[in-house]
This record gives sequence, structure tokens and C-alpha cells, in this order.
Amino acid sequence: MNSRQSRVAVLTGASGYVGGLILEEVCATFSTVRCVSRDPSKLTDLPPNAIPTKADLLEFSETRAALEDADIALYFAHSMADSDQFSEL
Repeated sequence: MNSRQSRVAVLTGASGYVGGLILEEVCATFSTVRCVSRDPSKLTDLPPNAIPTKADLLEFSETRAALEDADIALYFAHSMADSDQFSEL
């Protein structure tokens, strides 16, 4: 069994700058990469093993579903809100 077989990664922020930079490497390392976004239509030109996954990270049930059976989660999402207080988001 090679190290890539049946390994699942969840990547938040895949449509952003950093997430976009590491996406190819993550896809080369994992058999399946769930690219999480509130708006999966922003996730274009994905590698074949990258799956656009709709989830709002502020919604527990959606986040939990996106993370189900994942081997690793790579968190590169951030809020574009006007507040610097995370607790207010």
C-alpha cells in the first residue's frame, strides 16, 4: 500500500492565496482532497482528486460533515470581516 492510498485531506482556504499555493502538493500527497468553501463555484481548475466541498466553517454541523473520516485538516481560511476580534465573528 503506498502512502497516498485512501488518505483524505481537508483543505480550507483552497480558493485563497496560500491554499492555492499548496493545493497541488496536497493533492500529490493525498488520494482525496476536500476543498472546503462557502461558495464551491470559486474553486475552479482543481486537480482530479480535489473535491469542491460546500461548508460554512462557522456552522458546526457543516464543518463536522466536511471533516468526517479525514486523516488531516489543513486550515488556511480566514475571515474577511472588519473585526480583529475572532470572538465577534
